[in-house]
Parts: sequence; C-alpha cells; structure tokens
Amino acid sequence: VSTLCFALQHNNDPQPDAGLRRLWEFATFECKSALTARQGARTMERFLQYATSPAFAKLVNAREFHLLEETTIAGTQTRGEMASIIVGVEDWRSDGEDVDADAAARKFRWLLQRERRPPLEGCWLVREVLSLDEQYLFNGDTGGTTTD
Repeated sequence: VSTLCFALQHNNDPQPDAGLRRLWEFATFECKSALTARQGARTMERFLQYATSPAFAKLVNAREFHLLEETTIAGTQTRGEMASIIVGVEDWRSDGEDVDADAAARKFRWLLQRERRPPLEGCWLVREVLSLDEQYLFNGDTGGTTTD
C-alpha cells in the first residue's frame, strides 16, 4: 500500500498517470469498477479516463500520506488472507502543484486480499479503496442523519 500511495502521490512521474497505471496492475476488477463508477474496469485507457471520482482523487497528488492502522484477517478455505490498512492523506494538490487551502486531512481504507490460485497465487491485490468520509455518510450512528 505504501508503494501504491507513493506512486499516486507522484502520479505523473516518470510519465503521465504512472501512479494510476501502477494501481491498475494491482487492483481487482471489482476495485477498478468501483473507482471508476463502473465505467473503466475493462481497459487501462478507460480506467485512466474515469478514475477521477472526487473521493478517490484526494489520493492522487497528495502532499503527504501516512499509514495509520493495519489489521490482518487469516485466510479461510474459500479465500486468501486479507488486510485492511488505514491511510491518512493531507494537503491534496488538485492540479499537482498548488495546495488546496480548503482540503482537510482524509482517511482511506485499503482492503487487500492474497490470491490463493495461479497465476497470481501469493500476490496481494487491492479489493477496495474507500474514503472513510463517504463511508460514514450513510451510517446513521455517526450523526450523518437527523430525525426531528
């Protein structure tokens, strides 16, 4: 996750969209689909075109990121080992240069799963990248909804 966050932080180095291209290689089909609102999971070109959701875009060109918390879950007979990693992102740069003065620190949960079958046996793939801000939008227990 650290390597992928670093690649996204320096998305256009050494070539345009190098960070997004690296993420493409390690993301599951479902993850690619979710990050592009189901528009760009089939080809890298479409992924690069649609991987600009407002929540996910905060990871691209971030000034700083920090790995905050890691949890691992043992594998079972039907799935490989899983890992959940919380990443803090600060000072998002919308155009890669200027810091967005209104950008607050955000947290993202990366969910990874170790593949159990060839050809990717033993490889960790990204199953989900979720902005925790958006996750709590639909959770009535966090004050996101009101009743009068």
